[in-house]
Amino acid sequence: MGGIESHVWLVEKHTIRIRGKKWYWPIITRIVDMAVANTCVIYNMVNAEKKNIKEIRRHIAIAYLKKGNTVQIQIGIPSYTISSRMKEIDTVRRDGVGHIISKREKQRRC
Repeated sequence: MGGIESHVWLVEKHTIRIRGKKWYWPIITRIVDMAVANTCVIYNMVNAEKKNIKEIRRHIAIAYLKKGNTVQIQIGIPSYTISSRMKEIDTVRRDGVGHIISKREKQRRC
C-alpha cells in the first residue's frame, strides 16, 4: 500500500462521526481527521514505539481536557491601554481612504 492509500485508509477508517447542520462542518472534521492521520504516520516513522491512531486521538483529547477552560471572570470596567486604542485609530486615520462626508444633491430620506 502506498503512502496516499494508507493515508486515505486511516482517514476513512477513523473518521469523526458527528453530523452537523452547517455546510462547513464536514470540511472542518475532514481537516481534523487528516491532521490526526498525518500525526500518526509521522509519529510512527520517527519513534521506535508505534502507536495506532486511536491512541494518538486519545492522547490529543486528554491533552485538551487537561488544559481545561480557565476563564477569568473580570469584574468592573475592562481596562484598555491607551496605546492599543491609539493604534487602531491610527491605522484607520492613515489608511488612505477618504473619510470625508460629502453632501448628496438629492436627499433620499426625510
